[in-house]
Amino acid sequence: MGSPTKAELLAELSALKARTETLERRQQELAALLRAQEAVTSSLDLEQSLRAIVQHASTIAGGSDTWLYVLDEPCQVLRCRVSVSMSREEMDGLVIPMGEGIAGRVAVSRTPLAIPDIRGHPNVWRADLAAKHRHVAYLGLPVTLGDQLLGVLAFGNPEPRTYTEAETEILTVFARQAASAIANARLFEAAVRRGSELEALVFAARSV
Repeated sequence: MGSPTKAELLAELSALKARTETLERRQQELAALLRAQEAVTSSLDLEQSLRAIVQHASTIAGGSDTWLYVLDEPCQVLRCRVSVSMSREEMDGLVIPMGEGIAGRVAVSRTPLAIPDIRGHPNVWRADLAAKHRHVAYLGLPVTLGDQLLGVLAFGNPEPRTYTEAETEILTVFARQAASAIANARLFEAAVRRGSELEALVFAARSV
């Protein structure tokens, strides 16, 4: 066998570079997931946990704008709770009825929805905010825990793009972390409420 040609060497170097980049990307994804998980397990502050999850998810999504809706079950609407770029006033204005808008459809179907270019899409909710924050490509992921819907995690990219299956899978893990954070916070709130009720009963019994 002769020595490899220049073209073969270049092809081998290119393949090695691609494998190295893939490994580095996987390391970044794992590191971001671990940091987000630490935020969930180390804090009882739901806002802090969700903000950490959203920020790390945004980094893995290539710097995409990222925001999280939480389901207000009694009212059957999605309320924007955390965002990378939107102001509190803008988030407060993002209240989407179930089944309406793109996020509302993701919530009802409970399946990921990727749209390469939402400009002119008939189901964009608050097109003015989408234009202001340059939301062009869109990915919506349901935030679920078992059979329970808790919200929607959404990503907006300033350029048309198609989210790959691998990207959707890794970002879905962040949606699961958000579900855990919301569920843990609700369990804690319920425990505190039960504790207050028991304390009130004990005080009433002693008074009697």
